[in-house]
Amino acid sequence: MSRIDVHVLSLFEGHRSLARSMAVSFAKKYRYEHEFDDFHQVALFALFQAALRFSGDRGVLFRIYARSVMAGELLHYVRDALPLMKRPRWLSYMSHTTLSYRVDICCTLEMADFVSALDTSIDERIALHQALADLDDQERFLVLAVTVHGYHQNEVGRRLGIPQRRASRLHARAVKKLARSLQ
Repeated sequence: MSRIDVHVLSLFEGHRSLARSMAVSFAKKYRYEHEFDDFHQVALFALFQAALRFSGDRGVLFRIYARSVMAGELLHYVRDALPLMKRPRWLSYMSHTTLSYRVDICCTLEMADFVSALDTSIDERIALHQALADLDDQERFLVLAVTVHGYHQNEVGRRLGIPQRRASRLHARAVKKLARSLQ
């Protein structure tokens, strides 16, 4: 490892606490304490970039330079990745209810198109249609979007307002329900 690399790493390691304190302060300021890890990761990345670009011959202390670089990166993160205003719970609930009605209508139409396009016997089509109808709205939407249309689970989860991990579990459960219904 060269001397520059050791210097960059020593700057980075020596100021990790500054990155943590800035991440905490931004998470509290923008009321996203539950996303502290994201803020911390952005701050650490900015700290490393500052350590790489820092030149001590300008007469500025590294701590001051790093703070300004981290503040800029954290502000970019807030602007680009987070909604400007948190939605109230009642609005979130209403939009989820409205979405479920839209999902139900779309899924009913797509389900009919999908089942009728299959090259199977009429009895198998009826059984599949009934099995899909027995799924709840989210499960039906996930199965049709992921399996039929080829969307990624994180895209479908975002549309439903749920994390990708939950979308994956719901999809797996829905596929198992379908398999049980069709046996």
